[in-house]
Amino acid sequence: MIRKLARIVAAKWFAVPLCALPALFLAMDFYQSLKAGADDTGGNVVFVEDPQDTDSGFVEITFDFPEEDFEGLPEAVPDEQSNEIPEEDTAKEEEEEVEEEEVAALPPDPFEALTDSTGDAAIGCFIIVLCLTPLRRLFPGVILVTALNRHRRLVGLSCFFYACLHFSLYFVDGLQTLLLEWSKLYIMAGLVAFSILLTMAVTSNDAMVRKMGGRRWKKLHRLVYLLIPILFYHKGWAGKSGPDQVIETLIWFSPLFVLQAVRILLYLIRKRGIRSRRVFEV
Repeated sequence: MIRKLARIVAAKWFAVPLCALPALFLAMDFYQSLKAGADDTGGNVVFVEDPQDTDSGFVEITFDFPEEDFEGLPEAVPDEQSNEIPEEDTAKEEEEEVEEEEVAALPPDPFEALTDSTGDAAIGCFIIVLCLTPLRRLFPGVILVTALNRHRRLVGLSCFFYACLHFSLYFVDGLQTLLLEWSKLYIMAGLVAFSILLTMAVTSNDAMVRKMGGRRWKKLHRLVYLLIPILFYHKGWAGKSGPDQVIETLIWFSPLFVLQAVRILLYLIRKRGIRSRRVFEV
């Protein structure tokens, strides 16, 4: 039963739909965001008439009160002696509140949401790829883990595909967005990560392995481990980051951190054991 399941997991027709599944969800989410934005902008608009406009149909009404009605009432307190807020300050506060309400009422930008979603998909594929090798080292006899490791190249190329989508969305309005934000540290980290992913994707084929040689190819692909801190920073401190976003990023990367730490620990234990055997042999 386990062998049959492992054959199914190892098949390409099993892995390809899984790698393409995030793209389907991204397309559906983007369509719903566009539809929601169209519904919000296409609603009823309320026009407020200006009472000072003589053509608006308002009738000026005056009220006359006799002076006897004001006898015995306290006199008005001058503005210098009162604690009331000046009318100019209250008007400014009201304008600021109205602006904040208008900004909050605006529909979310579908392209901004798609940019975040494609970045999350790329990072998710990246985490899966780097978790497969430690799982194979920790559980060498498990057939399912071996079957999943056959799709490392496919999942890695899927990571690069979603990273390309994520990067291309910065050119929706031309180079304006990228030129305005390229000096930000998290944007620079993203550009460095994309360049490394590009190198990994170009060399992820059998022809490049034969041309470079297995040893040099492996050394080049060890650059992928530099992406762990870079992508952690890029996701955790992107845009208006806060403690919640950093905690979310830590939760995302926690399986990778744990597996890599266990892998390094086992490597050190094995290396120490080999050294002790050599000492005893001498």
